[in-house]
Amino acid sequence: MTDAPDSPHWALLHAAVKGSHKKYSQDSSTARLVLGGAGALLAVADGHGSRAHHRSDLGSRWAVEAFTACALALAEDVRRRGGDEARWPAVLAAARGLPQQIVHHWWTRMALHEANSPAGGAWTSGPPPGPDPIPYGSTLVGVLVVGRLLLCWQLGDGDVVLVDETGEPSLPLYDGPELGDEADSLCQAEAWRQMRVHWQRLPVDRHTGVLVSTDGLSKSFADHAGFVSFAAGLRDRARDTGLDRIRDHLPDWLTQAASYSGDDSTLVGAFPAARYALGPQGATEPQPAAEQRHMAGPRGTEGTST
Repeated sequence: MTDAPDSPHWALLHAAVKGSHKKYSQDSSTARLVLGGAGALLAVADGHGSRAHHRSDLGSRWAVEAFTACALALAEDVRRRGGDEARWPAVLAAARGLPQQIVHHWWTRMALHEANSPAGGAWTSGPPPGPDPIPYGSTLVGVLVVGRLLLCWQLGDGDVVLVDETGEPSLPLYDGPELGDEADSLCQAEAWRQMRVHWQRLPVDRHTGVLVSTDGLSKSFADHAGFVSFAAGLRDRARDTGLDRIRDHLPDWLTQAASYSGDDSTLVGAFPAARYALGPQGATEPQPAAEQRHMAGPRGTEGTST
């Protein structure tokens, strides 16, 4: 797959800000190139942060580390199989098995930490209890894109947004507004059963970019349409001015978002480098993507999810 002539090389975005009323951030994230730039790996995790989850900053960090380790191994498998789409079913079968690997990796790391530093303090009598995962609870959203193959995994809240060059953004894993404050979490028993998996082919000629964010960003908008319009506006500015200028302004935009939601806000992304990395000659400085509470735009979906 990495040798296919239509395989784009990728340029990355990565920014994160602490919530306006928080002592420290519970978010963790990564954005990295894989396979010599022919692929990109993106992940965000949001520790729950409540009193019951008082070590969730560690849980979110381990979530990103677990996803990265498992997705890198899958990327190497894609490389070995080459660009023949007839071999994709085997890749997709491996992708559907990734949730259990991720959760196992996370639980192993959590149990090791609990054995050395129990969240509830040292056990003083009787046999010690098993590790308690609740203090480390975290969500996870991860993306691996190699050539034209896009793979997504999601446990709990957060967003994956696909933005092609001119069309409407699509959110392949969005399933409607959240109900209540409880989110699926890595600290749940058999959490892999709740992790959603999505895959699709990226069109050759649409220059599709991928954005992944924690829910602190989407919650800063009055409605979901506003968040989708933000994504479209970021795509437009990346196309018109280049990603370097977007990188310069993105922390300020996320800080503005965090001032509305009060939550940590993290955004990572990957765009085809040839189309978005530099922008046109003489491009002007971008303005903030829009007022956070006054944006609107439709969404579309496509692909296969499980």
